[in-house]
Formats: sequence, C-alpha cells, structure tokens
Amino acid sequence: MRKTNRLNQIEFSKLIGISQATLSEIEKDKYNPSIETVISIYKVFKTNLNWLIHGEMTNEENNVLNIDLFQTAVNEKELKVLELFNLLSESDMEEIMLYMEMKIGRY
Repeated sequence: MRKTNRLNQIEFSKLIGISQATLSEIEKDKYNPSIETVISIYKVFKTNLNWLIHGEMTNEENNVLNIDLFQTAVNEKELKVLELFNLLSESDMEEIMLYMEMKIGRY
C-alpha cells in the first residue's frame, strides 16, 4: 500500500502514527502490526478492512463492482492535512470535520 501511494517509509509511518523503524520491521515480516496500526491504516486509507487483516475479500465483497481496496496517490497537501489532523484530540477532530462540512455546504 505504501508503494502504491508512492510514499516513503517516513511519510507513511507519520500518516499511520508509528515510527519509521517499526514500519521497516513490519515490512520485513519481523512482526505483525498492532491492531492500533491496522485501524490507523484502515482510517487513513479507507482500506477494505477484511482485505487489510486477512489479505483477501469475502465472496460478497468480490462480487461488488469497482471496489477500491484503498485510496491511491495521496498528494503533499493531503499528506500534510492528515499529519496535522492525526495530532488533534478526538473532540478537535470532530470540530474540524463539522467546519469542513459547513465550508463544503457553502459551495
């Protein structure tokens, strides 16, 4: 997923909230990611959770047309927004999301 999004280990690890060293160990199959890391990848990349955990999809999911396993090509602006957003408290995240929805509703 990291390579598909053309992210280096530092960029990807910042997005999902782990160290670059931890990501490197995971990519080398030295150990599995924690559930928190899996959830973070799911949230940031809108990944199909079943695929992320098991590496496969159910028959029902396979039958859905045009299913996206994850978003691709996060640009620099999106990367910065995600980095900053992940630093916020849960209540601040909710406030920012409401503000964004309000802004979108204007246009």
